[in-house]
Amino acid sequence: MALKKLPGGMIVETDGGTYPSEESGLNHEAIHRQIVGAAVSAGQEAAGVATWPKGALVGANLDALTRPGTYWQSTASLATVERGYPRAGMTLVLRVEQAATSIVTQEALHFDSTGYRGTWRRTVYTDGRVTEWKAPAGDAGGAGHS
Repeated sequence: MALKKLPGGMIVETDGGTYPSEESGLNHEAIHRQIVGAAVSAGQEAAGVATWPKGALVGANLDALTRPGTYWQSTASLATVERGYPRAGMTLVLRVEQAATSIVTQEALHFDSTGYRGTWRRTVYTDGRVTEWKAPAGDAGGAGHS
């Protein structure tokens, strides 16, 4: 589809796909397609801004993960205490949220083949400080949970 803008702002299709709907050469279908295309483009840009990153953690160290987003670890052998996990072998969904300019919170939703096993939370600072993982009172997470 080729559109051409005529003097006065009128838009016409120049490849013969449709004919102008008025004697003035104004092509309403072409205008409609242009408006819809602009709206779709704007919607995609807005979605790109609003969507948080997400992805597999693989061998990432959680102590260094300060970019807000939703991540997951589905390979238990890659989840080690040395990589910042609450316990070795945890499969989880990790939510990272901005709490302040230099602070993020991490929430680890632990799961296994039997389902949800508990939630762990901590704070990570951009200067490298990391608090201990804690499970809210009454939650299935926390030390001693197997």
